[in-house]
Amino acid sequence: MFDRVREQHGLCYSIWANTHSMPPSKDRDGKRVPATGAVFGYAGTTPQRAQQTLDLTLQEIKHLCKGLEESELERWKVRIQSSLIMEQESANSRAGSLASDQFQLGRVMPTEELETIIESITLQQIKDYYDSHTPESFRIVTIGPEPLEGGVAFDDTANIAEGEKE
Repeated sequence: MFDRVREQHGLCYSIWANTHSMPPSKDRDGKRVPATGAVFGYAGTTPQRAQQTLDLTLQEIKHLCKGLEESELERWKVRIQSSLIMEQESANSRAGSLASDQFQLGRVMPTEELETIIESITLQQIKDYYDSHTPESFRIVTIGPEPLEGGVAFDDTANIAEGEKE
């Protein structure tokens, strides 16, 4: 998204996305609760460019669901591995990472183990994951002087997700 929306089209001054996932668990009655997750994104732009920024961002999500290119995967791996190194520099970041590991995995994952996992990820694994975890609904929140058409970019993506478009 950063490369396309900001660098190629110059639509925003800041754009990012991240994920939040929760492992399978049990509720108070002991019933299994499946794993859940969400993708969060942000783009800072002008009101005049807001609709185009949103539309292009949604197109990038569509592209991600259809699959990445090898060069994109390799750039992602380098970016994640760089983040791991930088995370070691901040006690706050390291503490957050350790707490997250303990909560989600029930243990602390050594950095070397995570690096091995990252390096082993293939394009086929990502495609298989998206094929079996198609987004079911979209929640789009925009802040600005005029409302945006949030579902416009998904009108032609019925093959990606049949779900709520809000």
